[in-house]
Amino acid sequence: MKVLITGGAGFIGSHTADALLAAGHAVRLLDSLEEPVHPGHRKPTYLDPRCEFIQGDVRDEQTLLAALRGALAMPSDQARARSFVVISDGYVTIEKEAMDLVRAGLGQANVFAFGIGSSVNRFLIEGLARAGRGEAFVVLNERDALIEADRFRAYIESPVLTKIDVAFRGFDAYDVDPPQLPDLFAQRPLAISGKFRGPATGAIEVRGTSATGAFFQSVDVAAGRLPAADAKALGVLWARSRIATLGDYQKIAPDSAAQKEITELGLKYRLLTDYTSFIAVDKIVRNPGGAQTGVDHPQPLPEGVSELAVGEVPSTPEPEFLSMVAAAGGLMWWLRRRRRENVHA
Repeated sequence: MKVLITGGAGFIGSHTADALLAAGHAVRLLDSLEEPVHPGHRKPTYLDPRCEFIQGDVRDEQTLLAALRGALAMPSDQARARSFVVISDGYVTIEKEAMDLVRAGLGQANVFAFGIGSSVNRFLIEGLARAGRGEAFVVLNERDALIEADRFRAYIESPVLTKIDVAFRGFDAYDVDPPQLPDLFAQRPLAISGKFRGPATGAIEVRGTSATGAFFQSVDVAAGRLPAADAKALGVLWARSRIATLGDYQKIAPDSAAQKEITELGLKYRLLTDYTSFIAVDKIVRNPGGAQTGVDHPQPLPEGVSELAVGEVPSTPEPEFLSMVAAAGGLMWWLRRRRRENVHA
């Protein structure tokens, strides 16, 4: 397995690298070597030379993407399945590019995301997991580390089928998701969904490589077709998967076409989305006058994150700040006047 560790020169990152190397995995480290932790921005001598090291800031989008692309482009043994583990707190702004990269590489490698820290960017970690057709692993404290590590080991220790290819013969399939499939594990079933045009004839052919050699299975579409009444849930499952994929990208870069598609899918399949909802009409009027009261609702920062993480400072000062300035100005004026009176006296 090949593992990319961000902050790899730090205490946790370097020890994680040592443990992974001891287990026979290939490790790539990414660290900015910031002072004063790393004087002179020098690479620590305690890092194992077997680790590939990249000096760069994880907040630099292009640096992190280059590290991910480089890891996926590393030479591989065609007889072996490849798995990558990304370990990060997720405090980056490359969610869309990272998800695209994982989805595009589904047929080349398995990608697993580990979120580590007191306040993980779950949107990125869980988005990567959905893009990789797997689960998200989040470690918030030292106690969770062993639990999640054991769960991850159990998750990947029983591979069933690799190099999976699905072909549709004799009928027109479209909107198939995902376009490529990662490896099949005993703890990770794979689901593929889509639509088809025309009569339900032909076959779905599944090819892959198992522990015993080449695998092939053909499923007759006509024989496996369900009655229309029993197949309604399949359309809903496909719509939910499609909405989840569109929603991940929509939260990053709002797009009117994606919003329209999500809305149409929500209405057609009667699903709750960011743009559709179920409405309950109450016959009792609770506020006859219609007067509204605005309430300021402060949002706490994530645990362990200082106020320096706030991207923007409001250009208009708060009313309390203006009052403090006025009070300070008044006090200074009074002290200056008092001093003048004492001088004249």
